[in-house]
Amino acid sequence: MKNKLSIIFTPFLFFNELIERSISEQGLALDDSLKFYLASLLSENMDPDKLLKKSEEHPYAGMPLAIIFRQSLLEQTEKRRKMLKYVGDYSLYVGGYFSESLKKGLVSHSYYISIGEDAFSGLSAISRQKNLSILYNDIVDNFIQMLLILKGVSHLTKKT
Repeated sequence: MKNKLSIIFTPFLFFNELIERSISEQGLALDDSLKFYLASLLSENMDPDKLLKKSEEHPYAGMPLAIIFRQSLLEQTEKRRKMLKYVGDYSLYVGGYFSESLKKGLVSHSYYISIGEDAFSGLSAISRQKNLSILYNDIVDNFIQMLLILKGVSHLTKKT
């Protein structure tokens, strides 16, 4: 029996490669920790329902992001962290990967930018671990660029 070459591609590696291609095609640059964050976000949410539908992990899914954000300000630190991370991740994912669909929606692209940056800024402020605080602050500083990269990844997935 001849040896067959088999390539095993994890979702993370698949999305990481697409992120690199998107960055290259758009002439952008992004820190490795932010590339890792994007690849993780995409691979963990291959089924968009995981982030978009109400679940035990995301009991506030389906609620307007502004309401979730506002309620997070009234919560204790751990619950606030989860709510802000949800708002930030949702804004990044939808505002980038599904940016084309936003043109038809009621909510503008700038809304996702504003609330996403605010959510990650809040996460940075309450993070006890310095490395997470730095990561979330870097996301705020690079939010629009990350949206452009995710938009590029979306276009690349439609080509494959």
